[in-house]
Amino acid sequence: MARGRSNFKMGTVEMIVLFLLQKQDLYGYQLTTLIKKQSNGNVIVTESTLYPTLYKL
Repeated sequence: MARGRSNFKMGTVEMIVLFLLQKQDLYGYQLTTLIKKQSNGNVIVTESTLYPTLYKL
């Protein structure tokens, strides 16, 4: 199994984050809640996943 328990293909979280950030500046917590809201709760990105992703970007 790959690192972590994510069912996402590599790069998916990065693409979601970049898509949302091109529209407006957001804080990490805002990103996690917006992703959850816009996916109707089907996609949940935790802060522990998001912040390393933001650091890489």
